[in-house]
Amino acid sequence: MTKPQPAVSTYSTGGGGVSFERRVAALNLARLLRGDGPQAGSLGLRLVRVEFQQTQHIVDDLALRSESEDDDGEKELLLLTVRARPKLIKSDQKSAELLAQVLAATQVAAEAGTRNSVALVVAGTQSAASQLGGLAALAASHPSVELFTQAVNKLGRRDKLRTRLDHLSALIKLALEAAGTEAKFDEKVATATFGMLSRLRVLQPRLEDPDVTDWDNLIPLLRPLVKDQQSAAALALRDRLEVISGEYAVSGAIVTRSKLIRDVHDLIAPVTRAEQPGALLGDSPSWQRLRQLQTDWEREVRSVIGPLGVQGTHLGRDSLHSELIAAFSDTSTSGAVLVHGASGSGKSAAVLAAASALEGDSAQWVGLSLRHLPGAALKLTEALGMPLVKVLSELSAPLRLLIIDGADAASEGMDAVLSHVVQAARLSDVLPVVAVASENLDAVRALVSVAAAPPSEVHIPYLSEGELAMVGTAYPSLEPLLRSPLARELLGRPAILDMLLRANTTELPLTDSAAMLAIWTGLVRGGPGGGTPEAREATMRLLSRQCLDDLSFEDVVDSLDGVAVAGLQADGVLARGSWIPWRPLPRFTHDLLRHYALLSSCSSTGGQAPG
Repeated sequence: MTKPQPAVSTYSTGGGGVSFERRVAALNLARLLRGDGPQAGSLGLRLVRVEFQQTQHIVDDLALRSESEDDDGEKELLLLTVRARPKLIKSDQKSAELLAQVLAATQVAAEAGTRNSVALVVAGTQSAASQLGGLAALAASHPSVELFTQAVNKLGRRDKLRTRLDHLSALIKLALEAAGTEAKFDEKVATATFGMLSRLRVLQPRLEDPDVTDWDNLIPLLRPLVKDQQSAAALALRDRLEVISGEYAVSGAIVTRSKLIRDVHDLIAPVTRAEQPGALLGDSPSWQRLRQLQTDWEREVRSVIGPLGVQGTHLGRDSLHSELIAAFSDTSTSGAVLVHGASGSGKSAAVLAAASALEGDSAQWVGLSLRHLPGAALKLTEALGMPLVKVLSELSAPLRLLIIDGADAASEGMDAVLSHVVQAARLSDVLPVVAVASENLDAVRALVSVAAAPPSEVHIPYLSEGELAMVGTAYPSLEPLLRSPLARELLGRPAILDMLLRANTTELPLTDSAAMLAIWTGLVRGGPGGGTPEAREATMRLLSRQCLDDLSFEDVVDSLDGVAVAGLQADGVLARGSWIPWRPLPRFTHDLLRHYALLSSCSSTGGQAPG
């Protein structure tokens, strides 16, 4: 093998140019952004990384790393040497230096892997480069130097390819001698020349005047990725890619798709809102499934209190939302944000409101419930169609959040899944926001700290005196109860307050147990949605026992009363059906209802509230 020579710059071998090199880089960044192959016609490959000026490569202008689209692990490394107008003749010293580099690089590529190769990139169609490309194609189509030589000899002594090969062989001989390799015999030169040609590609993109066809063609290719899908925005994105190519080259950047979309975030359609026809970012089946998980979670979060079917009362809680927004936006937060409070204190609604207030050009977020996820990390990957870390890597805004609600499920066997999801967020540089009830805080804090780093924390308090006063104004029947300090603590939890109002109870409970009785009697058993009280109660008990794996899925399905299920869904006690195949049974809309059902299931007295 030829001894590798130090990498050389575009200028030192002649015919280069910063403008052309930047446009070549921008062309490949556009392919990376679109999820295309490393070159036109690269079947079965997806460009995953563009490396700038990496000195470990003999040819170091650009390195394109690709992987197979079916994720079978097969990879390709394509090294680009960018020379706008190389002469490629034996009398040109700069051509000799260039071919020495290419020879050494192709020999390294031959040892490294079957899909590794080198490409010479020149500015537009040029006769010398076209002839070199013809020789490379001829070499690639023949398995040995002997057969290649025979094919060349058939071309005739005056054929331009044969003339070009004479120049090339002379340059290769000089390169071998400069590297200290004996090159007196034509066979050795021919073998080295054939070896280089068989791993060489010649690319002639039209990026500079007078022919900028390929440069102009980038605009329609980029149009589906920009916010308004208009040519002016696509032009701005193309020009930004050219500018940051220069910045990447100076810093020797290694650019993944995740890094690139974050560097051009202000110009592209964010993945969580890329709903336009033809949008490529965030349009994958994996994103669609993740969005559906978010939709299912949002449907179960009550942002108002009061009976269903009416407008309801918003509690405001502006100061709490501001505190959460500050915690989410704190750049010193390196691990996660842990949101905790008593069950029913309004954690989910507060986190959802704060995240929704943040969303815009500077922030993106995804929300889901841990209770909605499969019971194993591998099953989550199968459900999404790719690892969660890859999906989240497409979030591009400066502030990126993954909300994980219902983290209490970690105490019911979902601890490994919680750790996996938090770790995936951190690996994709997304901030995990984990919501958990106070009674499970210590265990979840420990899990989050191991998966990420010690989290910052926000406590969700009970409703303030002012917020309770607003409730009293909206619902005068609660005024007597709100005068009791004990009742104010109970009603300070929005979920309990909401369910009591929906239960339409005439009694005013002062304790947790009394509130359970009122909700169980008035909402669970006596809700207006349909089904007998006994069937509704039996349904809740069955579902709670199945949550603890006390009953099989088949036993529960066979025993469910369809009318009761529909009635409980109509009353907001059970969630309406969703697409989630691994959670096919009806779900409780709140952990308090799950808790009440479990207590009732353990009770020996039917028809009564849990106690």
